[in-house]
Amino acid sequence: MLGNTLLAEKTRKNQIIFLNKRNINDKIIENAADQAFNANIGIGKKGFFIINIELPGNEYDVNVHPTKNEVRFKDESKIYKAVYSAIKSSLLSKEFLGDNVQEKIENKSSYINNEFNFLTNHFGTKKDNYSEKIKENIELINRQNDRKINYKFVGILFKTYIIIELDGKMYLIDQHAGHERILYEQIRANYKDNLKNNSQITIIPEVINLTHKEFQFVKDNLNLFENIGFELEPFGDNTVKISGFPDIEYRKKINNREMFLDILDEMTGNIRSNFKTVEERFIATVACKAAVKAGMELTPEEVDSLIQRLLKLQNPYTCPHGRPTTIKFDKNEILSL
Repeated sequence: MLGNTLLAEKTRKNQIIFLNKRNINDKIIENAADQAFNANIGIGKKGFFIINIELPGNEYDVNVHPTKNEVRFKDESKIYKAVYSAIKSSLLSKEFLGDNVQEKIENKSSYINNEFNFLTNHFGTKKDNYSEKIKENIELINRQNDRKINYKFVGILFKTYIIIELDGKMYLIDQHAGHERILYEQIRANYKDNLKNNSQITIIPEVINLTHKEFQFVKDNLNLFENIGFELEPFGDNTVKISGFPDIEYRKKINNREMFLDILDEMTGNIRSNFKTVEERFIATVACKAAVKAGMELTPEEVDSLIQRLLKLQNPYTCPHGRPTTIKFDKNEILSL
């Protein structure tokens, strides 16, 4: 049983694990659940679930702890993937902006496997069937982009919340959280597939002075910056020269220099994060800092592009840090106000 993401707590008190109906504690299962819930719940929180795993006795060892509430699985990777896939599948089944949006998510299993491989394999590592996978991803993206989501645009509230009507319901879409999720998926796909040519070269390079801590982070993670789309190099003591920034839509609305410094500020700060690796956190941070902000004015074309792209994602429900991208209102809820 899986609980609503709003039930997430700071502790694991609402995470209950049974093995053949016997209550146990297990780090493998907990870690798999954390990764599945990742980017769907708030930072530092743990998702709600009750799970019972049924296995033959020869598939695990109960003699790990005197109380026998801990076990050692014979095939830990199999258990990890099964738990991750079960939770991720449930999360992707949530209703979002009308039943017609997901169109039965015919590629959900492929999407989950792709997510799982992204988490468990080294970023950018090429496989034997690497080119074939890229081709499949491109074909999937093209099929998704062929769809046109029909909705009625109502307006924009406080230059922040896009209001639409779809399938007899009203939705408030947070333009920052929604765009952040779009960019997260886009940047991560580029990074995972090791795609180049995702930089926008500047006419005049930016020369930026950094603190020693920030400069050291850049030096230690040059490949990370370059794979995201930054063209930069050390330029003297605690100074970097940036000749290219990630090629992201609406970039004219974002100050590149401020975005870069904001990314460094968050990556070098003592900020709690629900991301397991530096790569995951970095991608989420870039998406957040590069996304349109609350209060920014969007043209009708930009609004439609944001809505269409968000609705076509297979996981559009939250921003990478767990904040909901949308709030739904039924007609009866509005009439009862």
